[in-house]
Amino acid sequence: MTKCKICGVEINHSEVKGVCQTCLIKPFSITSVCRVDLLMEKGMFKQKDVSKFSDAMMQDLADRIGETTCETRIFWKGLNYYGHELLEDL
Repeated sequence: MTKCKICGVEINHSEVKGVCQTCLIKPFSITSVCRVDLLMEKGMFKQKDVSKFSDAMMQDLADRIGETTCETRIFWKGLNYYGHELLEDL
């Protein structure tokens, strides 16, 4: 049996050599959005409007930003660029 190179659990097989399924699908947060972000760019939102954003609206906003990031390939380009940059630092 082989041990996962990341967490050390014993594994029989894996799609990626030496990494267990749990480690392969473990999510990592990329960023977040909060109401103060709505005020960061001058003129983007009025202060009086920020209080109108419910938690559900903020979650919807975050979801839409995430979808846009993936659809415009920004996420994938960054993943590729910074992933390789980190590997070079090893």
